[in-house]
Amino acid sequence: MIRQYEKMKELFLQWFPTFKFSANMYYMVGMGIKYNKHDDTLIDKVKVTGGLENKAGSLCKVVSEWLPVGTSENKIIMEFLKEVAMFVNGERAQAKLFENTEIENSLDAIDADDSHVFHVNDLQPKGVTQ
Repeated sequence: MIRQYEKMKELFLQWFPTFKFSANMYYMVGMGIKYNKHDDTLIDKVKVTGGLENKAGSLCKVVSEWLPVGTSENKIIMEFLKEVAMFVNGERAQAKLFENTEIENSLDAIDADDSHVFHVNDLQPKGVTQ
């Protein structure tokens, strides 16, 4: 599961290379998924929420818009979701993977005060034009 989580993190950094400077300080904490209406094995769009620690040690909440998903991204996301489902069903023993209470508490504090929320809506995903 850790390997799939790292692949998701790499995928986020491909979409937003601006954050590569702090790749080791980015934590994905949530993901929204829009499946294809004709084929539920395909994902059309994904929305990623995470935390990014800056050099001063402060945590910023990062929220993307709905991003289009291509074939290679779909494969990575589906593998990640499969691992998450196995974890939830008790088929994976890595219980500590998502239990970083310090990050969760910091993000909860950010949610309480929207002035600290950083939206990546102004950034362009690599290869996407508007």
